[in-house]
Amino acid sequence: MAHYKGFVKKSGPDNLTAFPEADSETFYAGQPVGLTSGQVVALSDAAEADILGISTRDSNNDTNNYDCDVYVITPEQRWEAEMKAGATDDTPADIDIGAGYKLDLTSSHWTIDGDTAATEGCGFVIEGYNSDQSAVDGGKVFGRFGRLACLGVEG
Repeated sequence: MAHYKGFVKKSGPDNLTAFPEADSETFYAGQPVGLTSGQVVALSDAAEADILGISTRDSNNDTNNYDCDVYVITPEQRWEAEMKAGATDDTPADIDIGAGYKLDLTSSHWTIDGDTAATEGCGFVIEGYNSDQSAVDGGKVFGRFGRLACLGVEG
Protein backbone atom coordinates (compact mmCIF):
# COMPACT_ATOMS: atom_id res chain seq x y z
CA MET A 1 0.00 0.00 0.00
CA ALA A 2 3.01 2.31 -0.08
CA HIS A 3 1.99 3.94 -3.39
CA TYR A 4 -1.61 4.56 -2.28
CA LYS A 5 -2.06 7.68 -0.18
CA GLY A 6 -5.83 7.51 0.25
CA PHE A 7 -7.50 10.79 1.13
CA VAL A 8 -4.99 13.63 1.49
CA LYS A 9 -6.10 16.80 3.30
CA LYS A 10 -5.25 19.87 1.23
CA SER A 11 -6.80 22.68 3.27
CA GLY A 12 -9.16 23.51 6.09
CA PRO A 13 -9.07 22.80 9.82
CA ASP A 14 -7.15 19.72 10.95
CA ASN A 15 -9.59 18.74 13.70
CA LEU A 16 -7.06 16.10 14.79
CA THR A 17 -8.48 14.03 17.62
CA ALA A 18 -7.04 10.89 19.22
CA PHE A 19 -9.34 7.91 19.69
CA PRO A 20 -8.41 4.42 20.88
CA GLU A 21 -8.25 1.83 18.12
CA ALA A 22 -10.82 -0.95 18.46
CA ASP A 23 -9.56 -4.53 18.82
CA SER A 24 -8.27 -6.30 15.69
CA GLU A 25 -9.20 -3.55 13.22
CA THR A 26 -7.57 -3.26 9.80
CA PHE A 27 -7.38 0.16 8.15
CA TYR A 28 -4.65 2.28 6.58
CA ALA A 29 -3.48 5.86 6.79
CA GLY A 30 -5.63 8.03 4.55
CA GLN A 31 -8.70 5.83 4.83
CA PRO A 32 -12.13 6.79 6.17
CA VAL A 33 -12.81 5.39 9.63
CA GLY A 34 -15.78 5.33 11.96
CA LEU A 35 -16.38 5.32 15.67
CA THR A 36 -18.04 2.49 17.62
CA SER A 37 -18.27 2.59 21.41
CA GLY A 38 -15.72 5.43 21.40
CA GLN A 39 -13.15 3.43 19.40
CA VAL A 40 -11.87 3.81 15.83
CA VAL A 41 -13.12 1.13 13.44
CA ALA A 42 -12.69 0.33 9.75
CA LEU A 43 -15.71 1.03 7.52
CA SER A 44 -17.35 -0.81 4.68
CA ASP A 45 -17.97 1.07 1.44
CA ALA A 46 -21.68 1.37 2.25
CA ALA A 47 -21.00 3.47 5.35
CA GLU A 48 -20.42 6.97 3.94
CA ALA A 49 -22.93 8.43 6.41
CA ASP A 50 -20.91 6.91 9.27
CA ILE A 51 -17.53 8.47 8.52
CA LEU A 52 -15.88 10.00 11.57
CA GLY A 53 -12.80 11.08 9.69
CA ILE A 54 -9.60 10.05 7.96
CA SER A 55 -7.00 7.96 9.78
CA THR A 56 -3.50 9.39 10.07
CA ARG A 57 -1.86 5.97 10.45
CA ASP A 58 -2.24 2.28 9.71
CA SER A 59 -4.05 0.23 12.33
CA ASN A 60 -2.06 -1.96 14.69
CA ASN A 61 -4.52 -4.84 14.17
CA ASP A 62 -4.09 -6.00 17.77
CA THR A 63 -5.89 -5.68 21.11
CA ASN A 64 -3.76 -2.95 22.71
CA ASN A 65 -6.20 -0.10 21.89
CA TYR A 66 -3.45 2.40 21.06
CA ASP A 67 -4.64 5.91 20.26
CA CYS A 68 -5.08 6.79 16.60
CA ASP A 69 -5.15 10.41 15.44
CA VAL A 70 -8.06 11.05 13.10
CA TYR A 71 -8.83 14.09 10.95
CA VAL A 72 -12.47 14.51 12.04
CA ILE A 73 -14.12 15.64 8.78
CA THR A 74 -16.00 18.89 8.32
CA PRO A 75 -17.41 20.53 5.18
CA GLU A 76 -14.67 23.20 5.38
CA GLN A 77 -11.87 20.74 4.65
CA ARG A 78 -10.70 20.11 1.10
CA TRP A 79 -9.33 16.70 0.14
CA GLU A 80 -7.56 14.99 -2.73
CA ALA A 81 -8.77 11.49 -3.59
CA GLU A 82 -8.52 8.95 -6.40
CA MET A 83 -11.24 8.01 -8.85
CA LYS A 84 -12.25 4.35 -8.94
CA ALA A 85 -10.70 2.35 -11.75
CA GLY A 86 -13.21 2.22 -14.59
CA ALA A 87 -15.21 5.20 -13.35
CA THR A 88 -16.34 7.61 -16.04
CA ASP A 89 -13.75 10.24 -15.28
CA ASP A 90 -12.50 10.84 -18.81
CA THR A 91 -14.18 14.14 -19.74
CA PRO A 92 -15.59 17.13 -17.87
CA ALA A 93 -19.09 16.15 -19.07
CA ASP A 94 -18.75 12.82 -17.25
CA ILE A 95 -17.87 14.34 -13.89
CA ASP A 96 -20.54 16.56 -12.46
CA ILE A 97 -18.64 19.23 -10.56
CA GLY A 98 -20.58 19.97 -7.40
CA ALA A 99 -22.24 16.54 -7.28
CA GLY A 100 -21.73 14.01 -4.51
CA TYR A 101 -20.36 10.59 -5.44
CA LYS A 102 -20.29 7.37 -3.48
CA LEU A 103 -17.07 6.23 -1.84
CA ASP A 104 -15.93 2.79 -2.90
CA LEU A 105 -13.84 0.24 -1.04
CA THR A 106 -12.20 -2.44 -3.16
CA SER A 107 -9.31 -4.57 -1.87
CA SER A 108 -8.54 -2.16 1.01
CA HIS A 109 -8.36 0.73 -1.46
CA TRP A 110 -10.81 3.64 -0.98
CA THR A 111 -11.69 5.68 -4.05
CA ILE A 112 -14.46 7.91 -5.42
CA ASP A 113 -16.95 6.06 -7.65
CA GLY A 114 -17.60 8.50 -10.49
CA ASP A 115 -20.37 6.24 -11.77
CA THR A 116 -22.50 6.22 -8.61
CA ALA A 117 -24.24 9.17 -6.99
CA ALA A 118 -24.13 9.30 -3.21
CA THR A 119 -27.15 9.58 -0.99
CA GLU A 120 -28.06 13.28 -1.00
CA GLY A 121 -25.79 15.23 1.34
CA CYS A 122 -23.40 12.32 1.84
CA GLY A 123 -20.44 11.03 -0.11
CA PHE A 124 -17.69 13.11 -1.68
CA VAL A 125 -18.53 16.33 -3.53
CA ILE A 126 -16.16 16.84 -6.47
CA GLU A 127 -15.01 20.42 -6.92
CA GLY A 128 -12.27 19.86 -9.48
CA TYR A 129 -9.76 17.47 -10.95
CA ASN A 130 -6.49 17.38 -12.88
CA SER A 131 -7.43 17.33 -16.54
CA ASP A 132 -4.11 15.69 -17.43
CA GLN A 133 -4.97 12.73 -15.18
CA SER A 134 -8.71 12.56 -15.73
CA ALA A 135 -8.60 9.69 -18.24
CA VAL A 136 -6.27 7.60 -16.07
CA ASP A 137 -7.56 5.01 -13.60
CA GLY A 138 -6.83 6.47 -10.21
CA GLY A 139 -6.95 10.04 -11.54
CA LYS A 140 -6.99 12.66 -8.79
CA VAL A 141 -10.09 14.62 -7.85
CA PHE A 142 -10.47 17.41 -5.34
CA GLY A 143 -13.39 18.24 -3.12
CA ARG A 144 -15.05 17.86 0.23
CA PHE A 145 -17.19 15.43 2.14
CA GLY A 146 -20.92 16.12 1.99
CA ARG A 147 -22.24 17.82 5.12
CA LEU A 148 -24.35 14.79 6.09
CA ALA A 149 -21.24 12.60 5.85
CA CYS A 150 -19.70 14.67 8.64
CA LEU A 151 -21.63 13.01 11.51
CA GLY A 152 -23.42 16.26 12.24
CA VAL A 153 -20.20 18.26 12.60
CA GLU A 154 -20.92 21.66 11.08
CA GLY A 155 -18.17 24.22 10.64
